[in-house]
Amino acid sequence: MLRKTLEKGSSDYNLRLAIESGAPVEAAYAMASYYPARHWHLEHLVGSLAPGRFADVVLLSDPKQVAIEEVFADGILAADKGKYLLSVPKIEWPKWATHTIRIAEPLAATDFEIKAPVSTANGKVTAAVLQPYHWEPDFMTLELPVKDGVVERGEEATKLAIIDRYHGEKNLGKCSGKTWDRKHLTRPSLVQWLTIIIISGCSAAPMRRWRWQSMKSQPCRVAGCW
Repeated sequence: MLRKTLEKGSSDYNLRLAIESGAPVEAAYAMASYYPARHWHLEHLVGSLAPGRFADVVLLSDPKQVAIEEVFADGILAADKGKYLLSVPKIEWPKWATHTIRIAEPLAATDFEIKAPVSTANGKVTAAVLQPYHWEPDFMTLELPVKDGVVERGEEATKLAIIDRYHGEKNLGKCSGKTWDRKHLTRPSLVQWLTIIIISGCSAAPMRRWRWQSMKSQPCRVAGCW
């Protein structure tokens, strides 16, 4: 995500995309400034260059191409022709902000297994599964294979686990999901929230091998990575 942002830009990329898609130039810039401020009832503070407003100033050589020449932040020239001119402050993160993942060790592959009912050591079970944007009142179900008392993912499902990252205990819930992009699941996918971690993968072993130790010294954030 960071690499793509550095390559394509952020707000400037979205502006350029809107203009290339047919949005009038003036309307596209308003979409990135005044309209969001008005939506949140903050137009008296931000969203436009006017007396009493807070704003950074971006000077363009070509508004249609979103060609940025200079950026002024807090009245100071901050960037000139793509070069950042100000110093980058070094932040001394307090321990409570950097040691945000507290999970009892070790996490074993068996912690990510879904046990089948005792009566089904092998065969199939009907499992309720999650699917993005499934708003129906009834659970979606799949027939999933069982091997040695453990529910496998079959041909359509991926494995999901929600892990408590806060209390320092081994608390996790497990389920199956459908239509996640399975071609990318040679490695687990992980998303961090304030108190939980959500991880998906093709099997229990690679999910268990995620870099839990290296994550313990990272600042709390929302992140998604493959």
